Amino acid sequence: MNFKDVKMLITQGGTLRDRDAVLSLGGDRLTVLDRDGKTELMSLPYGAIEQAFYSRSKQPKWKDANGKEQVANVDLGKMSFFRGDRHWLIFITQSQPVFLRLEDANLQAVLAGVQQRAGVTVRR
Repeated sequence: MNFKDVKMLITQGGTLRDRDAVLSLGGDRLTVLDRDGKTELMSLPYGAIEQAFYSRSKQPKWKDANGKEQVANVDLGKMSFFRGDRHWLIFITQSQPVFLRLEDANLQAVLAGVQQRAGVTVRR
């Protein structure tokens, strides 16, 4: 299963910025490829996903192991205060969270695909 129109957050110069990407749900892992679908940006075995969260907000939000809300500060660019809420999918792993931004058109399909392939419930 491949999903276009996904954005992955990457750290660039100490800030989080989004990058056009393709999400691939295959075999035993989730892979994020560059916009052209040729270069791998990140690969994550499904077993490494401890929790998955969905949030509709300006910034990605999720709850840590203690139930405390966490927020990532994404550089949304100039005039960001005019931008509305976005769809965020956050994967919690042992090392660091993985952040994806989804579009309305692929939201339900991506959430269903992740739950089916990774075997995790996407919490809201």
